[in-house]
Parts: sequence; structure tokens; C-alpha cells
Amino acid sequence: PAPPPRPALPAHAALPVAPQTAASDAAARLDAAIPASVGRKVDPVVPREARLNRWQGTVVLAVTVSPEGVPALVEVLRSSGHSMLDRAAIEAMWQWRFAPARRGGVPVEERIAIPITFRIVD
Repeated sequence: PAPPPRPALPAHAALPVAPQTAASDAAARLDAAIPASVGRKVDPVVPREARLNRWQGTVVLAVTVSPEGVPALVEVLRSSGHSMLDRAAIEAMWQWRFAPARRGGVPVEERIAIPITFRIVD
């Protein structure tokens, strides 16, 4: 004789799921992508001419952070409107240090945007 038919599960029925363990939680965290973050900032040196002319503005830099946490490439995404301020921001950015991005627990290169604002303070 044929086995008795199994009842169909309703569409909203919860199916058993393996419980999460500390080990599986840790593995999930290792697989997650962690973005690069700023470790040490160096303020730009404002050129004398820029101070005398009271130039202000924000330059947005694209910084490629290496797996070692240092800038590998620095480019202007958006100018402050004053090339002298843009150059000062770039020079300072080369001295910044970062916690590199991580994927699967391994440090990787990542490109990030960082705004640098020059403001006259009396």
C-alpha cells in the first residue's frame, strides 16, 4: 500500500533553521566588508597668500587607501576654487594614516572621498 499523503505546509509556516552559534556569527563578521577609516589626520598648511587673500572653500579628495593603511593615490574630486588650497590639502593627505578596508578579514585597497574645509577664523 502507498504511504499516507503528507499534509502540505501552509505558505506562512516557519521551517526549522539551524541555531546561530558564536562561531557562525564570527564567520559572518569575517566575511563582511569593513570600510577604510581615518586613523591619523594631519592639518593642511594654509599658504600665506591664501591667508592674506582670505581664501576659503572645501576641496573633496579621492583617496585610494592601500592595504597597509597609507594613501596610494590622492586626486581632487571637487576643487575648493583655489588651486593653492587644493594643493595644500593634497600635501597634507599624503601624511594621513588609515585603518584599511577589510574583506573576509583581509586588508584591501579602497577608494574613499574626504572633504577638507579651509575656513578663515578671526
